[in-house]
This record gives sequence, C-alpha cells and structure tokens, in this order.
Amino acid sequence: PMEAAEGLEMRISSQLTGESIVFQDVAVGEVWLAGGQSNMEFLLKYDSQAQEMYQAGPDRLLRFFRYPLACFTGCMEKDAFPDDGFWRQWGGEEDRGMFSAAAAYMGQMLREKLGVPVGFVGVNWGGTPAAAWTALEDLKANPALAGVLQWHRQGCAAVDMEKYYAASDLPQREPSPEEKARRERMMMGQGLDGPRTPPPPADYMPYAPGPRSAVRPGGLYESMLQKVAPYGVRGIVWYQGEDDDFRGWASFYDESMRTLIKSWRKLWGKELPFLQVELAPFRGQGPTAAKAYPTMRAMQRAAADTLPGVHNVCIMDAGDPINIHVRKKKPVGQRLALLARKYVYGETGLLAD
Repeated sequence: PMEAAEGLEMRISSQLTGESIVFQDVAVGEVWLAGGQSNMEFLLKYDSQAQEMYQAGPDRLLRFFRYPLACFTGCMEKDAFPDDGFWRQWGGEEDRGMFSAAAAYMGQMLREKLGVPVGFVGVNWGGTPAAAWTALEDLKANPALAGVLQWHRQGCAAVDMEKYYAASDLPQREPSPEEKARRERMMMGQGLDGPRTPPPPADYMPYAPGPRSAVRPGGLYESMLQKVAPYGVRGIVWYQGEDDDFRGWASFYDESMRTLIKSWRKLWGKELPFLQVELAPFRGQGPTAAKAYPTMRAMQRAAADTLPGVHNVCIMDAGDPINIHVRKKKPVGQRLALLARKYVYGETGLLAD
C-alpha cells in the first residue's frame, strides 16, 4: 500500500542488458477492476449522454486501461490492438470516448468524493460466459457446473483440429469499412429491429467451443485475468450474464458467480469487494431474445446474499426492450459508486442497497 500521489516517475532497469525504461506522470490512487462482457466494455462514445460528459472539464487523475482481447497464447501478436493496452487520461474527446461508460460515470463520482487519483483496469470481452473468466480447476471442483464443461468437451469433439489450428494461426483480418460502420450503428442502437444474418461457419470461431475459444471454460481467466493479477486493486465491478442466459445456463448462474468470485479472490489472495450489476430489462427477438432474465437476476441476488463483500446494483429502470447494449450507463456507474462509497469507503449513512 502507498499513499495517494501524482506526478511520480517510475524507472524499470535491467541489470542484464543495462536497458532502462522511464514512465512519467505516474499516479497512485484508488483502482478498480472493471470485468464482464459487452455492457461493461461498452464505450462512453456510444452512451446517450456522451456529449454531456465531453463538456465536463479535463481531469488527468481519472484514468482507464483496457487489457487487449486475448483468448490464447500468441493471440495478441496477431493484432496490433491500437486502441488497448495503455493508460488513457480523462482529457480529450477521443480518450474519453474510449473509457468504459460505466467506469467513466463511477470514476467521476469517486474522484469528486475521494479527492485522490482514480483508475480502472478493464478486463472484459463481449459475448463471453462467466465460466470463461473462472479458473478451470475451480470449475471442475463444483459439480453444479459439470454441464458447462461437458458442453465444451462435446463441442470440441466436433472440431477438425488440424483446420482449427491452421485457421486460428492466421493474422486477424482488419474489418472492412462496411463492417466497422455496421458495428458503429449497432452500438448506437440503430437497425436493431431488422433481420440478422448469422456469420457463416468457419474453421475457427472465437465464440464456439474450441481450445483457443474466447468462451472456453477457464480460457479468459488464463489469457487475460491472470496477466493482470495481482495488480493492486481496491475491488471488482462486474457486469455480465447475458451470455449465460443465451446459453440456457440461468438456473445455475448463482453457482457460476459464487465460483467465479471465490476464484478471483483466491487469485488475488484477499477478499476483494465485488460489486455486480443485475441484468437490465430486455426482450430482444429471434436467436438473440432473452430467455430467463428474471431467473438470472434472482441468481445474481442469491450469489450476493451468500458471500461476504458482494453487493448488487439494480437497474430495472435503465433497460431497453430491443437493445441489449443499453445506451444509458449513468445509472450503472453512479450506483456502483454509491455501493463503493457505502460498503468500501465507509459512508454508512448512504442509501445504496
């Protein structure tokens, strides 16, 4: 532990080579890990109140780092990841827009209240289940999650591994301008009520079972989370569950979350506060329709009720019937900040349950 500070210099030197790297403007303060899937990943530039946030004054002591997406060893080397892997300050519009929206709203409130540097480390990936973020040994130790492991084994049995590895070894293809524009429209909530064409089958699909998949049990725990731990964080904020609902795993999501939380605390070696966001109301349509969101929310509450230091944010007033990526993250971030202020920073008089 260190006292809050700013404007520091950190030098890292190699006795073997004599090389030295110097980092300027280093800050020490309150750091939170922002985990989950696409609604935690959701960038501020897509938020409905982004322009209001852009007009706020600059704050070089509010910072955000997003770990690059990596689902297997060597994955990162196949993509330059120009948008991730470095600290951004709350400065210009471009950097602000690349903050996690939920983290930006939470951080803004904590900065105002605490008066110390506040940073977030984003470790998240859209369309991924809780099992991908949990240590494989911990998944195997819980009989309630045996079906998840069986799902992956059966899926792998149908994969032509020679073609799979050859395809996954190829450099990542740069999306076309049309693909980028389509994603931008989707994240802005446009064209969601029309028909959707699923991608054609391929030899390597990151969102299908496979030894290099982003959804494989334990995969992202190994390739992303373990690369960040044991970074000194105050606690975890978590927004995930849509993918577990999609896969029909709602009935045991409480076990999924209990196992994940214990797994992360074991990795850090401490009982980190864990603040999770309950799923917002959503209906959807066709293959993306919600299956059992009320059950998911009940399971999220059940997990919180049976573990110490776990608290939930309710956002039943901040949903969208057709957009799973709700473009109003201010309630999410501010309610997470209120939970942190009450249960982590000791403002016991707050109404934050």
